[in-house]
Amino acid sequence: MGRGSFMADIPFRDGMVKVSPVPNWMLGRSMEIGLDGAIGARALADEAMVSRSEWYRRMASEGLDRPASVQRRLLLERAAHRLTHEAESVSQLGLQAGYENTSGFTRAFRKAYGLSPREYRRCRPTDWRIPPLCGLHYGVGTSDLAPRQGELTLKLIELWINDHARAAEKMARALHAGPDIRNEKANFRNPFPWEPIDSVTVGELANRVTGFGEPWIHLLDGQPPSSNEGTLDSRLLQIEENAKRFSELVLRFESEGSWDMTFVDHECEPPVVFSYGSVVLHVLVYTDHARVELEMELRQRGILDDWIPPA
Repeated sequence: MGRGSFMADIPFRDGMVKVSPVPNWMLGRSMEIGLDGAIGARALADEAMVSRSEWYRRMASEGLDRPASVQRRLLLERAAHRLTHEAESVSQLGLQAGYENTSGFTRAFRKAYGLSPREYRRCRPTDWRIPPLCGLHYGVGTSDLAPRQGELTLKLIELWINDHARAAEKMARALHAGPDIRNEKANFRNPFPWEPIDSVTVGELANRVTGFGEPWIHLLDGQPPSSNEGTLDSRLLQIEENAKRFSELVLRFESEGSWDMTFVDHECEPPVVFSYGSVVLHVLVYTDHARVELEMELRQRGILDDWIPPA
């Protein structure tokens, strides 16, 4: 996120492009170019009242893509929005997105969303953005993502994240300081019907605790999963990175007011529609359970003397 950045709308002739976050130097610029025409760096630089080289430099510093890549993604996002809001055929939407035939449009759409346009239309998610959720996104007005006040919500989740990171770090240090029990079978009690696991090792249970938020973090922020090589240093780094990335996602949902917006998890079979709020709740419950189970394992083996109380 660039310095002095926040979410805003930049108007295009055929809709809105949401920039989340938007750098201050782009604020107030009316992009009178239109998504269906060629979007060039010179025209965009002129709109931002900077030189083309300066425009490229600033876009790179903000982690934003080149114009052609931005246009392709925005056109796919527009098509995804229209799939769930309008009755136009897939072939019509493909032509509007710049594809000469339906098969080419379907391949590009599946690569971006993990589903074909027809499958996407059946699922009817309410969030059409292609991850990562930061950057430029197609929108149709200011009502789709209406920010709301939620200081209490954010404070409670922030406290949980910090508390979990602290407890996970303490358990990781204890696990690596004593005898190596990572390959021993844990007395794991699995209450989750979607995960029929008969046995889990202590090391696998520790991975759930230190990798909290995965694979959701990777799915939603578009960044590579945090690495865990099994060493203490890699576990501690994973805890720190995932706490930071999960906090940033929660802050984004709150600032956008997108808790109730839905997306398709195409890695499920069949694909499942989730809201962002339900994902956060799932991470809290799932990770808390793994944390309590690991604490019990370490206490039963004499590696921890007592429970880790909340901070």
